[in-house]
Amino acid sequence: MRQASSACPGSERARPEMSMEILIAKYHLHPIIDHFTIALLAMGVFADVVGYLISMSVDNRSPRTKGLADRLTGAALILIIPGAISAIFSRFTGESEAERVWDTIAPAAQQILFSDSGSARFLSHAVLGTYLMYAFVALAAWRVFLEMLATADATRLSGGCDSCSMRASVPGKDRWRTRL
Repeated sequence: MRQASSACPGSERARPEMSMEILIAKYHLHPIIDHFTIALLAMGVFADVVGYLISMSVDNRSPRTKGLADRLTGAALILIIPGAISAIFSRFTGESEAERVWDTIAPAAQQILFSDSGSARFLSHAVLGTYLMYAFVALAAWRVFLEMLATADATRLSGGCDSCSMRASVPGKDRWRTRL
């Protein structure tokens, strides 16, 4: 166990606190996370659109192209979910980065940004980032919902549903058809 020497009061260094703001400022995390978000979401949306176009244009004529469309839409889901999560991180790191930049600019520049024309340009980046975060989180939630719906339909059609199999085993289940 290491103990601090009381003989040399200046020998003990003050340990800086490692907060999120310090990490963001030191490693410039916002541009890194931002570009990661853009790449994930752009490729996810691209794969989703291409998979949809392939599935609509082929009409299940070829099992290979249907398989390709299914793999592309599956890959889109795999890309969109982490993209939406990284969009949330991008929004929060952007807020910290904006505060850090605001503290480093000159007061005269801050006055220009507080003017009617300046604040719109300064805030538009943050507002756009916030709106895009909400849009992509909603897109990811919608895609997960659609995937769960498709899985539930496939389960119901394959007979895996307990209530469906119980209905099939009820005696006299076809009585109503004979009366018509």
